[in-house]
Amino acid sequence: MTVVRQSNFEGCYMLHDDDLKDYVQHSCSFIRVLNLNHCYWLTKRCLQSAIKKCTNLQELHVIQCRLGITALVSLLVDLTQLRSLSFSIDSFMNIKKEMFQPARETLKGLNAVCVYYSSRELAVMNFLGEQLTLLDYCESLTELVINSAEISIPELCRPVLSRPNRLDTIRSMSLSSNIHAAAHLLFYGTLSALAHLQIPWETLLMPNVNFSEFSQKLEYKECLKRVDKLKFLDISGSFQPVDRKVLNILSAHELRYYNVSMTKIRPEHLLDIASTCHHLTSLNIFECSHSVLEETQFDVTGLVQVLRKCPKLRHLNIGGIHFHTEDSRSYTPMRRHPRMTSVISDIKGLYSLGLAVCMLNDYKFVLPAKPSWGKRLVSVDSPPTKRICQGIQLDSEGAEFGLVTDLKPVLSEICDRNPELSRLEITSVGFCSSFHKNKFIKPREQNFSPCAETRMVRDSSFLPISQLKHLTDLTIIGASSLKGSCLVEIAKCCGRLERLSLGFIGEALSTVNSFSKVLVHLKSVRDLRLEQPYMSLDSAFFCSLMKCRRLQRLCIVAKHSHYDPNCVMRSMDELVQLVVLQIFSAETLIGCHKLSTAIKKRFSRMRPALSVCIFPLLHDDIRDVPKHIPAKHFNELTRFSSNVSSLPPSSGL
Repeated sequence: MTVVRQSNFEGCYMLHDDDLKDYVQHSCSFIRVLNLNHCYWLTKRCLQSAIKKCTNLQELHVIQCRLGITALVSLLVDLTQLRSLSFSIDSFMNIKKEMFQPARETLKGLNAVCVYYSSRELAVMNFLGEQLTLLDYCESLTELVINSAEISIPELCRPVLSRPNRLDTIRSMSLSSNIHAAAHLLFYGTLSALAHLQIPWETLLMPNVNFSEFSQKLEYKECLKRVDKLKFLDISGSFQPVDRKVLNILSAHELRYYNVSMTKIRPEHLLDIASTCHHLTSLNIFECSHSVLEETQFDVTGLVQVLRKCPKLRHLNIGGIHFHTEDSRSYTPMRRHPRMTSVISDIKGLYSLGLAVCMLNDYKFVLPAKPSWGKRLVSVDSPPTKRICQGIQLDSEGAEFGLVTDLKPVLSEICDRNPELSRLEITSVGFCSSFHKNKFIKPREQNFSPCAETRMVRDSSFLPISQLKHLTDLTIIGASSLKGSCLVEIAKCCGRLERLSLGFIGEALSTVNSFSKVLVHLKSVRDLRLEQPYMSLDSAFFCSLMKCRRLQRLCIVAKHSHYDPNCVMRSMDELVQLVVLQIFSAETLIGCHKLSTAIKKRFSRMRPALSVCIFPLLHDDIRDVPKHIPAKHFNELTRFSSNVSSLPPSSGL
């Protein structure tokens, strides 16, 4: 009966209208939680009929559904027991106070509200002035979430509260990390209206925050002064130093989750965290190079102290940081920094981990008497020929001349101490995808050149991953020297792997049949994302792909590659659970459109959630293509970003 009480249909891509109607018909009186988030294929009539019968609902989630605001408000009138509501809007006008007037009694009892901006247009800004919102009716609110689908600047409006004191019960405010102007105004406008209440916040997720504005405006500055009850904090993406006058982290004794990725934190800030936040379970310092490196001087003391004094730490992202001092253009790589041994030995007991590829380099350089320098590889975006590492020619094992290894592989040490790892993300510093979060990278100009240490990481360095029996999510991006043997072993041994994302990994994806040997062992994979400029999309690839019987979502980004449409159609026939297909390649626009139309015509009726996007990556209109991809698939599959510790554990954002 518990399963019925909490009915979650998000991700049920084979759910038809009749299936939902039958389910609700027999279970409506028992359902307390109904989650229909991102069920974009269900009809408005079906949704209205199902929700109307569930009169005992306490939670309703209808983000990205075909349910307009007028229809939603009419349904809310009868849901008097509702305590949590999530819904989508495409305009600020949809949450004006007068729109929700008929459902005001239901809104009075709400404890949690999530507003999801679905607009994805970069249109001319339209300022709507100051407006009252549905929050004026929410007298019992404890949690407010403002989410959005993608970068957008549709309209600007400053929300006002007629009686801010009614919201003195609120303890949690969250904003998505997408740069959406309207969502930001709604969030910060509400936050400033509540500043005078001196609320003891428990959750403040405000990525891309502007610390300069916080230091200048009293209402913002004061909201981070009282952090003694704070458990979840996200101030990522500011690209500014964390000002102690604005954020007194020494008072945050209850902090569990802390995201400061892409900020200029110093080692001293990490020392403050180590001395104060002993309950910390998740830390994200992705691309925080200043936290361990000041000019050419290493200082990992802060990071080591966090690892030692925060015993409850279970999620850690230290990716995007060079743990070596040489310039990426240097010919001479260095051995692992001596102090890195302390960091590696103290990483233990984790469930998810994000690392930089160059951190895995297990070799040290020995200069020969008469070095014979090879040609320098300028970019990974080149045809798969025999590649020569910067200044050092390497064989398949990475040890031809000038290299010796006397160190235990980094991942071997990490995997030994973290046997419960379920998510592992290993990315190259500075990598930018053709579909990068909050960035638009022109595919024609995409040029990825990893550092010398990254080029020296070989297959043997990744082999220890195969001993992680609980691994479900693996990302390897920018390991440009991989041959592919390690991926085969990982696929064989990690039987629980459900999500795999690979990109710019050299011959492992570029040569004929190399990746096909991996695909045949991916029995449990549901989401597969591959990004490689030159990729072998031959018949062997698609034949092997058919072995992934549980595959639901596939994204291939290969700007210089071609495929056989017949092979794609056969794959769709064999992979009966595949509902999301995205191929961005070098094919012509006419060819892509023809294949997309044929797939939709043949499979739409059997697969109601079918989403097909096949488009030439180098076409001038590629920037407009994501607008036609459902937001859930675009954010989780198409778009690349670092996801380890990007949200609090078990977050519903």
